[in-house]
Amino acid sequence: MTSFIIKRILLIIPIMFVVSFLVFSVLRLGPVDPAQAYLLNSRIPPTEEALKVTRAELGLDKPFFTQYAIWLKGAVTLDFGKSYMTKRDALGDLIYYFPTTLKITFLAMIMVIIVSIPLGILGAVKKDSIADKLVKLFSFIGVSTPSFWFGFLLIYLFALKLNILPPFGFDGISSYIMPILTLGLMSSAINIRITRTSFLEHINGRSAKYLKIHGVSEKTIMGKYVLKNSMIPVVTSLGMHFGELIGGAVVVEVLFALPGVGRYVVSSITNHDYPVIQCFMILMTAVFIIVNLIIDIIYVYLNPKIKYGSII
Repeated sequence: MTSFIIKRILLIIPIMFVVSFLVFSVLRLGPVDPAQAYLLNSRIPPTEEALKVTRAELGLDKPFFTQYAIWLKGAVTLDFGKSYMTKRDALGDLIYYFPTTLKITFLAMIMVIIVSIPLGILGAVKKDSIADKLVKLFSFIGVSTPSFWFGFLLIYLFALKLNILPPFGFDGISSYIMPILTLGLMSSAINIRITRTSFLEHINGRSAKYLKIHGVSEKTIMGKYVLKNSMIPVVTSLGMHFGELIGGAVVVEVLFALPGVGRYVVSSITNHDYPVIQCFMILMTAVFIIVNLIIDIIYVYLNPKIKYGSII
């Protein structure tokens, strides 16, 4: 286990290097001049003289690979430069806003787990029953409903009509309810299908039938074999959904006017605040890699037959 974790951590280095180069390249080779973006965010007219001075100040007058080397050297020490808008450290700004986004994401993930796994198992155990049909109906509606439209529907119903939840901003714990429901609906619906399919596959599999023939109780089969083995694709799904939820949190925070990293990043993209955008992309990549590492470790726990080398 230790060697496996070390190998995966070492693998992070080339992945982060490639991602950093791609992110830096796409932004630098884009249609908007970083020097012009800096001046516009600083409320300074982008004259030729001002652009020349700014390019020299930001190091934009150097060759492309020299710029990247300088930026990478700073990024390794967690120095991603200063925001063009706030003139503060880009990483510091993101860390300031990140807790709200993480709260929404983790709470939405808990909702996905609590809703999707029991309903998926119920649908599999009660296959073709009324309960199963209701589960499939809920899953179909959840997958078909756009998150932003569902968010507007919740605001209209619970904030405008019933007046029991705050529509926008942060006003205590109740402010998280609608964003979490909005963010977690589609992921819950998708994971219900995956859980149901996986459970059905193992319930009707040869191993389960073999255990029944040898007199093993159905409760033991369901608890020790079917449940554990059917969770492997579910864990994969949850790992993918975590990344999707962080990305979806950007839309949800804008919709509900929450003070999270989503609103800040959207504002940075609109204003071409390159240091913030670069820092955000690197930070999200690191989060996804860590989540995937955790998923791989859970794989081995759920199925010891999986060898560490096969998932590296």
